[in-house]
Amino acid sequence: MDIVPLITIDFVAIVILMLSICMVQKNGTISQFENRLYITACFLTIAIIVLEMLDVFLEMNSDFKLVSFHKIVNILGFGFCPLVPYLMLMFQNEKYKHKVLTMLPFVLNLFVVACSYFTGFTFQVDTQNHYTRGPWFFITAFVCCYYYVLLAFEIFCSHTKRERNEQIFIYYIISLPVVGSIIQIVFPKVLLIWSCTAVSLMFYYRFVREAGLKFDPLTNVFTRAMLDAQVALYNCGNKALPTVSVIVFDLNDFKNINDIYGHGIGDFALQLSAQMICESFSSLGKCYRFGGDEFVIICDNKSEQSILQALNELDQKAKNIMIKNKKLISYAYGFASFNNKKHKTFQDVLQDADEQMYFNKAKYKASQFLEIMKP
Repeated sequence: MDIVPLITIDFVAIVILMLSICMVQKNGTISQFENRLYITACFLTIAIIVLEMLDVFLEMNSDFKLVSFHKIVNILGFGFCPLVPYLMLMFQNEKYKHKVLTMLPFVLNLFVVACSYFTGFTFQVDTQNHYTRGPWFFITAFVCCYYYVLLAFEIFCSHTKRERNEQIFIYYIISLPVVGSIIQIVFPKVLLIWSCTAVSLMFYYRFVREAGLKFDPLTNVFTRAMLDAQVALYNCGNKALPTVSVIVFDLNDFKNINDIYGHGIGDFALQLSAQMICESFSSLGKCYRFGGDEFVIICDNKSEQSILQALNELDQKAKNIMIKNKKLISYAYGFASFNNKKHKTFQDVLQDADEQMYFNKAKYKASQFLEIMKP
């Protein structure tokens, strides 16, 4: 085996992983737990790459004294490689750290691989220090694929807001190690699994980090930065301004909710509000958190009747929500569609909707004051 291409590919993979680790340490958009998981996955991948390189060097030496060491190297490599996709799975959804059954395939694989020192189930190393695959070699590959399938399922379930091209791209990213595994199984001398894993880890983290910038972590709707990006598209003419409609929402009495019931209930009210707005307008437009307790929906080429119907649906949902045995959630909203007589830019439409929202909010406060003043 020509080891120069192998060493080069593995060295590049290690550099990619080290750069990824540096990138993580400078990132503040993802939780410390997720960062620790990712860094652990990177270091584990580096360790397995080093073990792979060591295995190649040992294979070139026929000294029988190295047989035991050669077996230990393979036990560590085969035993711990499913841990990388398992860590990625926990990175995607923290709930898996509490699921013992999800860890069971990894433990079983580790047990079978450890037994291979004596039984040769997964691999065999003869007295000439030559490695061959065992009859149960595919168990490790199946366990890795099992975790990647779970990861793909979690991505599908938890990020329905992604555009179709983004969804396809993330599936390509996590399929790279699987493709590398298939190639290496068919062509044993082509060692691609861990270089593919390194590339997958780097792009996966970058994708998740960008998603963290796109979505508000509390409400899971688009951020103000994404709203500003959409505004820029309308202003530069990449989107048709005459077909746009904007709805601005503000949660009534949000300060009182925080003051009386605490910020935990306030956060819950925001999450519930965002969820109901998204459900009511799911087929009409995208929801953005404008700031604090304000949300914005941008609709493109939707009829006024469909928007008013969605607003009515939202009002009905809010009336049926009870928090602390009280109807705490209600909205003031403003709605505006582009009118070439008074709107020149997208900001004009947004400002018009915002002014209507504040007008309706003033009416709500006046009605609440009159209710209090009733004898």
